[in-house]
Amino acid sequence: RNLSVAVANGNKFPRFFNFRHRLNYQEDIMYRDINPNRATHLELKKLSNYDIQVCPTENIQIHLYYAEEKGKSANDPTRERCLFARTTVGLGDIFSSTNTTEAQNQLITEGENALIECIEALEVASQDKRYTRSQNHHIFLKILPETIFSPANVPDLISRLGDRYGKRLWKLRVAQVEVAVRLRDIIYDSCTPIRFFITNPSGYSFHVAGYVETRKSVSDEIFLNSIGEKGPLQDQLVSAPYPPITSIKKKRYIAIDNSTTYVYDFLEIFKVALRDIWRNYLSQNPKQRPNKPRQLIDYVELVLDENDNDTN
Repeated sequence: RNLSVAVANGNKFPRFFNFRHRLNYQEDIMYRDINPNRATHLELKKLSNYDIQVCPTENIQIHLYYAEEKGKSANDPTRERCLFARTTVGLGDIFSSTNTTEAQNQLITEGENALIECIEALEVASQDKRYTRSQNHHIFLKILPETIFSPANVPDLISRLGDRYGKRLWKLRVAQVEVAVRLRDIIYDSCTPIRFFITNPSGYSFHVAGYVETRKSVSDEIFLNSIGEKGPLQDQLVSAPYPPITSIKKKRYIAIDNSTTYVYDFLEIFKVALRDIWRNYLSQNPKQRPNKPRQLIDYVELVLDENDNDTN
């Protein structure tokens, strides 16, 4: 009951216009320039906690949305306002190649290009007066073809990308980068859908949480199952809408606006500093191999009552 129209656009990507029966065949602006075959891959239903406006982008393959939290008035200062940049990466048979190195290099190149396009779209939008109050932005990349890549290599890849684009992401107040990909094992001829969530809450250290998409036979719903250490999104539905900003994130942005660091983020700074000290020491003293502590810092929060007595 939907009608999709593709319009040739010279040597550029074609334009797409989608008309919905539920809208009395008016155009669904939210899906403009989205290839109907890829619409579900953008997972736009996860934006359901927000009122959405489409933001024009120079690259029509980058879909940018200005989101305002539902249930709060436009004049409410606590209403969350953010931007969602979403795109898909679809290549040819290179991803099906048994040449692992070639496939991985192509994946990194195309994924990095998509990330750059999303960052540039956010940079342009951030200069628009209509979106100046927005923060806590989100980037979503969906790699469509099956990919030969080991999850064990992801932290190193994220570290390299963080060195290149971390400052730009932090300056833009991008709270999370989400990457969905299907990793293929050529030995066992199997394919596993995996999601990586990259955050940098303090601005000093990237956190990477990986999850396998697991279908539960009872409900037939798909949940996130942590790879390795249990992540914060363990057992969450893949289709769960993005939640509004938390109070901690709000306080963190207030600290940033005042050119300072949120108090709890100082602990992360200490961790990064200690990790760098250990790395430098081990590199300068290769013959000495002391046991590096698994936990570099231990801390306990002291909560005081009105008489300054510890309540713990």
